[in-house]
Amino acid sequence: MEIKIRPITIPSETPFVNDELDRQVEIKNLTDLLVNIETPLVFAIDAKWGSGKTTFIKMWQADLSNQEIFSLYFNAWETDFAEDPLIAFLGELNSSINHYLKKDTGKKKLWEKTKKIGGHIAKRSIPVAVKLGTAGVIDTDQLLEKELSGLSQKLADDAVNSYNHTKSLIDDFKKNLKEVFKCSKEPKQPIFIFIDELDRCRPTYALELLERIKHILDIENLVFVLSLDKSQLCNSIKAVYGQDLDSIAYLRRFIDIEYSLKAPDRKNYIASIYKKFGLETFFESRKNYTDFRYEKDSLLKIFNILADGFRLSLREIEQYFSRIYLVILSTKTNIHLYTPILVVMTFLKEKNSKLYIDFIDPLKNGDEVIRFFRGIIPDHERIKVFEFALLEGFIIGAKKNRHEEINSEVYREHIKIVENEKSSQDERYYSERVINIAKEPIDWRSGIDLGDIINRVEMVEQFNLKHENS
Repeated sequence: MEIKIRPITIPSETPFVNDELDRQVEIKNLTDLLVNIETPLVFAIDAKWGSGKTTFIKMWQADLSNQEIFSLYFNAWETDFAEDPLIAFLGELNSSINHYLKKDTGKKKLWEKTKKIGGHIAKRSIPVAVKLGTAGVIDTDQLLEKELSGLSQKLADDAVNSYNHTKSLIDDFKKNLKEVFKCSKEPKQPIFIFIDELDRCRPTYALELLERIKHILDIENLVFVLSLDKSQLCNSIKAVYGQDLDSIAYLRRFIDIEYSLKAPDRKNYIASIYKKFGLETFFESRKNYTDFRYEKDSLLKIFNILADGFRLSLREIEQYFSRIYLVILSTKTNIHLYTPILVVMTFLKEKNSKLYIDFIDPLKNGDEVIRFFRGIIPDHERIKVFEFALLEGFIIGAKKNRHEEINSEVYREHIKIVENEKSSQDERYYSERVINIAKEPIDWRSGIDLGDIINRVEMVEQFNLKHENS
């Protein structure tokens, strides 16, 4: 069995062979759009942390390569140690551009010249130049006036000359880079520059990179694809320029088109994780025990319900499932897993730690826990879902006292629903299921050993299960 989820393999020749989230059509459609759009262009893919953005753009880049469309992958987070993002970008581009330039010696010489100019631009920094980079958000006229007020006329003249020289360098840089990337093919094919992990960078670096892209790298034939979590990037902007700044309006200055990544199919992804961990083999080894025959189904179905209800990201799904997996590994073949309770405790510990503490307290019942989970699904839908009745019944059953008495207001409410002639058929059927499961959640011989599962769940918390791949 695997001990952790490995990053998705993306073979260069068949990039979608492991496309568990069905991204191929989405990627193909975006390519068709962007190869026919006017350049330069800054295109932003917005999705929450852990939604699979990195996998998405790496699949996209591999597919572009198969179409002989040149692209560059630039991980902003891995390069934010650089003083200037322009230098980092040119360095990454330099390592892959030879394939694009091939045997064009003229363009190769021009590229060498462009790199040198870029280095000079990065070294030159005076207050006036800030205005170019911040699209006028900062009033650098006042900044410059303050800066020059204590200087002699000569120093003021030097500052102005330095600014003019920097502006001239930027013009030369853009002119040369435009020639380097000038497309000789018909129809013209743009160059795709993928910028990943922008929202994980230190705030100043992320904003400097955006400014460089918009004001220095706005070259014909270039399409920048930014992978980001817009809400996190807005927080970075406010951290630099103050909480009163309209960060969304600020971002619009740099981004031409925004695109929200399609919501993933969690069910398929959960099934793929289950398979990767090799759990089919584990549950196959337990099939000779009659009491265990529904463990697998209840595990997957209840996990799916809660993952959808809480709108877990792909990365969160990995982390939650990894915790459950470690508990499973620590369970002997002939020992009950109590999979409904295992899933409940895993989600509860992460989503509401106070309720988790109450739940493991032997003197308290599970009514508030049931009400908490009911909040993720409308009542008219809940009463039609057998797995949710299973969840409620197991929670009630797990909190029986040593005399097998049930002290639960929720349980008594279900009894009233069954006895009430005005209850709908769905309501009565749902409550009957909860009652029957609560009375005998496993079998007539034994109840739920909550203490045992608490020990194993608490043990898992000692492991670091943070996955970095997205």
